[in-house]
Amino acid sequence: MIALDRASMLDSIKSMAADYIVIDTPAKAESMAAGVVRISNVVLLVIQPSGPDVWASAATVKLVRQKIDVGGAVDAAFLVNRASGTTKLSKAIKDGSWNEYGIEQLDAVIGNRIAFAQAMTDGLSVYDLNDAAAKSEIDAVLTEMRSARWV
Repeated sequence: MIALDRASMLDSIKSMAADYIVIDTPAKAESMAAGVVRISNVVLLVIQPSGPDVWASAATVKLVRQKIDVGGAVDAAFLVNRASGTTKLSKAIKDGSWNEYGIEQLDAVIGNRIAFAQAMTDGLSVYDLNDAAAKSEIDAVLTEMRSARWV
């Protein structure tokens, strides 16, 4: 695993021998996000069920559109994360009715589960823990990405 703390380091990724590279950026790190979109084949815009997350995604959507407008190839989709089945906002975000960006939304949804926070804190994967629902949610994301031929 490597850490990239500035956009200028992104060019080093091109020399890596890997089938897949996952880059996670904060929504508001626009210079980093611009560089990541520039070198990406697939962009997952991970959003939580909150107004600020939806609004923050607009900048990345714009970057995806700009890449496509200049002839670049990139697939993009929203992935809902930390969703609860009980709140109106989570239900609205999960059903996609908020999405006016013209970017598809994965059917798979990541729930607001302790297992995800525990895995991150412990430096593990949810596959190392005993939460079948968390594992199933990640499996659903991977299945959908495979169906789209993104992985």
